[in-house]
Amino acid sequence: MQIFDEVKKIEQEATDLELDYQNKLHKLEQNTQDKIGEMKRNIEKELANFQADELAKKSEQLTILKQRSAESEKTEIEKLKTRFAAKEEELVNAVIEEVMRKYGNR
Repeated sequence: MQIFDEVKKIEQEATDLELDYQNKLHKLEQNTQDKIGEMKRNIEKELANFQADELAKKSEQLTILKQRSAESEKTEIEKLKTRFAAKEEELVNAVIEEVMRKYGNR
């Protein structure tokens, strides 16, 4: 009878050990899944931050390029105006000469 009780006790301990092993394995799997989920969220957050930073940098660069372009345009316009003003009298005289040559003194 004592041997039978010992066998039953060993079987119960084996069952308890297997159940404990299954529980620990399940917890380990759950912890692993939780860590993977957390890592994914962190990666997605870092990616979103990186994309936002890159977008801000590109926007800033675009603004700088637009300013430079506007300044360059303004400079070119001023140069053209200055050249036109310098040549305006010549142009007027050339037009008058052409009109006089074509239509004469009538």
